[in-house]
Amino acid sequence: MGQQLLNPPSVEGWHQGLEWIETGSLTERVNFASQQLSNPHSVGVKRIIRNVIGNESEYLPAQSYVDKCLYELGALQASANTRDSLIQFANNNGLPDINLSTDSQKAEDKLFTMLGVMGSMPEFQKA
Repeated sequence: MGQQLLNPPSVEGWHQGLEWIETGSLTERVNFASQQLSNPHSVGVKRIIRNVIGNESEYLPAQSYVDKCLYELGALQASANTRDSLIQFANNNGLPDINLSTDSQKAEDKLFTMLGVMGSMPEFQKA
């Protein structure tokens, strides 16, 4: 994000207000969060996905995937519209059709994508 840890640009600290929330930096932050959350090599993201799948033995409904992901990302409270869109995304992505006892790797791959989408939510950016 162009900021060096513990090295603000002046004694006043880092920029705030319009300098921080301009279109370019906002887009960069959204893209950064989405990229990090959809990274299949990230140990932390793998742990989130393992927590979402947990000890489930067969199928989960789309709502469960969404709610568990939101919880793992910091107990985020998504608006009804955002939550409905995420549930539709999970359904369209085939998450509820995956038998977790036989094909959890397929669910993990799809959850990386779901977490990346969640990283672009306004609720995630405000957290």
